[in-house]
Amino acid sequence: MSRTSKRPNVGGKRDAKPEAAIWPRTGVRGWLLYVVFFLSGVAGLGYQMVWTRMFAVGLGHEAPGMLAVVAAFFGGLALGAFVIDPRIGRSDRPDRWYIGLEVMIGAWGLLTATLIPAINELVPTLTGPDPDAWRHWMVAFLVPLATLLPATTAMGATLPAMDRLFCRLVGRPRSIGGLYAANTLGAVAGTLGSAFFIIPALGFSRTVVLLAAMNFVSAALVVVTRRPTTDPRATPAHEPVTDAPSFGRLGVTLFATGLLGIGYEVIAFRVMAQVLENTVYSFATGLSAYLVGTALGAAAYQAFLARRPFRPVLTILIAGLSLACLAGILIMANSESIYNGLRAAHGADAAGSIRAELGLALRVMAPPTLFMGALFSHLVQAARREHWGVGIATGVNTIGGALAPALFGVVLLPMIGSRNTLLVIALAYLLLLCERRLRSLIALLAPVALVFAVLQADLILVQPLPGGRIETHREGVQGTVAVVTDEAGEKYLKVNNKFTMGATISTFAERRLGHLPLLLHPQPKRALYLGLGTGATFAAAGRHPGVTAVGVELNPEVAALLPTFVGDAIDADDDLDVVVADARRYVLASDESFDVIVADLFHPARDGAGSLYTYEHFAAIRTRLADDGLFCQWLPMHQMDASMLATIVRTFMLVYPDADAWIAHFNTRTPMLGLVGRNGSTPAIDQERLAQRLTSVDLRADLSDILIRNPIELLGTFVADAPTLREFAGEGPINTDDNPVVIFEAPAYIYAGSPGTADNVRLIAGLSVSPSAAALGVDDAMAARIAAYRRSRNLFLTAMLAVEQERFEPAADDLLGAVIESKEFPTAYVMALEVARRMAVRDRAGAILFLRDLERADPTRPDAAALRRQIEAAR
Repeated sequence: MSRTSKRPNVGGKRDAKPEAAIWPRTGVRGWLLYVVFFLSGVAGLGYQMVWTRMFAVGLGHEAPGMLAVVAAFFGGLALGAFVIDPRIGRSDRPDRWYIGLEVMIGAWGLLTATLIPAINELVPTLTGPDPDAWRHWMVAFLVPLATLLPATTAMGATLPAMDRLFCRLVGRPRSIGGLYAANTLGAVAGTLGSAFFIIPALGFSRTVVLLAAMNFVSAALVVVTRRPTTDPRATPAHEPVTDAPSFGRLGVTLFATGLLGIGYEVIAFRVMAQVLENTVYSFATGLSAYLVGTALGAAAYQAFLARRPFRPVLTILIAGLSLACLAGILIMANSESIYNGLRAAHGADAAGSIRAELGLALRVMAPPTLFMGALFSHLVQAARREHWGVGIATGVNTIGGALAPALFGVVLLPMIGSRNTLLVIALAYLLLLCERRLRSLIALLAPVALVFAVLQADLILVQPLPGGRIETHREGVQGTVAVVTDEAGEKYLKVNNKFTMGATISTFAERRLGHLPLLLHPQPKRALYLGLGTGATFAAAGRHPGVTAVGVELNPEVAALLPTFVGDAIDADDDLDVVVADARRYVLASDESFDVIVADLFHPARDGAGSLYTYEHFAAIRTRLADDGLFCQWLPMHQMDASMLATIVRTFMLVYPDADAWIAHFNTRTPMLGLVGRNGSTPAIDQERLAQRLTSVDLRADLSDILIRNPIELLGTFVADAPTLREFAGEGPINTDDNPVVIFEAPAYIYAGSPGTADNVRLIAGLSVSPSAAALGVDDAMAARIAAYRRSRNLFLTAMLAVEQERFEPAADDLLGAVIESKEFPTAYVMALEVARRMAVRDRAGAILFLRDLERADPTRPDAAALRRQIEAAR
């Protein structure tokens, strides 16, 4: 039988309504094969999500490393498509090939549950704590490529195998669009199901087992669908596309569309990161939006365009895709208002916020991806040959996709910015038009006209503070970083428009975060700081004589902006060294020992940050501590609820069973708690030596600025001992690499709008116990003064909660009690004066009475009497 003997009248009258019955006429076997390929898609994207996150433990969360893992995954897919496709095409039993491929994927998937954790122990040694870009990229690419190759190679061959099998059993030689749609819809289900249900319930290892079971079920279903005969006549003849260009030209187009399509995805995600909450669910919904559009585009192609002439359809799809990408840029420029509107419509709870994220992602992703799905199906269908073609075409497209993250995310984005990168992508599609006829020229008009509107769009979505402006911004490989000011001219650092750090009040807290752990160690020499922010915390180490420190920062753009906030305090200090690296990988790869390790305020809800609160990470840090070393993990209590705090404390105390807790400062809006664990028996604090350190020439001025002027102000920040923490944490889940509870549970608090810190502030006061004099290393008289200071502090915290609600009378009662408890907590007295001023506006008599009580509580201070006389004189 010749290759064209059964070719239909392509483009003739019989094809006027050719595909209306393609979907319903597939029969039971055809629909069952669609189910098989749907399940294969579920497993494929599920594996990708699990494997990428498992490898991040060893390879790190830097953008080049993460992109290299994706490239390695794509590389395996491409290799499988190239190598296996011709063999499948020459086989009389494509069913056996498909069954074997699914079994291979499932079997190797099961092996990865133990293989990847074992390899992660070796990878940091190969990478090193501070690798150059080339070494890091090569390790991050080659290790996953080699580890996953048997499975990814088999995955890459499933489309050509299913195409041949479908043609044999159903008799539809033009079936690529339908199969691709079914597989991609499965990928949507795999993405959402894994992120929202399966991984949170089962963890990574058991999720892999479930995904492998899907592969085995897919193989079993193919066994059920097999025909009882191997008669070659059951296989339909190949149906070529007569007006398609050469395979070489198709290959170029396939490569370019893979490159540009994934490039659009990468840059669009980066732009939306300035608006979305950037949790594990943000990524899942964004990827799902991309896949939904692709699947619907492939399905529409199968239903309406599969038998249309090649060149006119190609022209329409390419022009439409370019136009859709340009329109997507304009939508991205208005992402903030769109997202806020969707949140208002769907509700401000967690479910409504996630729906709003999905709604924005669909608006940005769906129009271009509809055309991408149809275009891919169109090109692969045209590339199909009698014994090969589908796999080769898919492989070429996949190679383009593998190169896209590096080209667009690492090279072009920092060089020309997100808007111009997306503009390059949109216009590059038009270069793929294969005709120079009038209709092609007409197709160019709409995209070219839209370019002028796109040039006015601004994709830097960072919002300045009220009355301020954006001083500078950088679009880099890890995100968009900006320096903004407020109306007073104070500078703040914004990362992806979400994290805001800096200014006077924030620097006050950040400096305390740096000093407190060093002061709690009797004689620190070497310190490690994980996470730098504005650099104020790390720069504090430079004030301590004899201390050398290393600061590790994931975001290179943040590291580059450190001088904006700390001047030359870091650059000019030879004892301070900044390393741009992933904190987890640095700890695993380093062979140094440190007396003090300080971990910054990692936002637990942000995708990836939860891995910095795992049992394995805390245990790895302990191996880096010197014999008398101390580790302080600062916790942003304003970014988590009590349940999440309990999970982290419970996990921490498995590694540091004698841990205690300390409060960073007394701000009730952004309370920060420090968990302090020790390696071995760290000597108790020497009261006299501590007093000498606090008043030394090198430290005195800096510590005075942050109100640590004597041992009482330092030791008065103690919150809870180990038994109290253990009682608070109770029984419950542990956050581990295999079961990352924090990543999946912490976002609920953020999506709900961070409903306030009152409960956490009350929790701090409730946890408080009075440590013994021996535990603090002080005499009994000093211990009594510290206990009074802490009681005063706790009354102050509850008073501040009342002040925030403008309940001044109960606030005044608590502040008066705080002043009576301890005269050595002056902050209570200062706030009492402020509350009296506010009370006087609506209750002048009450304010005067309160000030008289304040005078009696501390007659040594004249401020209350002076303010009372001022209020009495006012009429």
